[in-house]
Amino acid sequence: MAYAVTSMKVGPADVARVSALVREHWNIETWHHVKNASLGEDT
Repeated sequence: MAYAVTSMKVGPADVARVSALVREHWNIETWHHVKNASLGEDT
């Protein structure tokens, strides 16, 4: 079980939509980590 805090209204904030948004966000964060580690940024 996981919890999420959002400012979305109840209707658009169904499980499928929130899950997709969370996966999309963390996919971008993963690529940022790869770039930062490869280029020595954020050290």
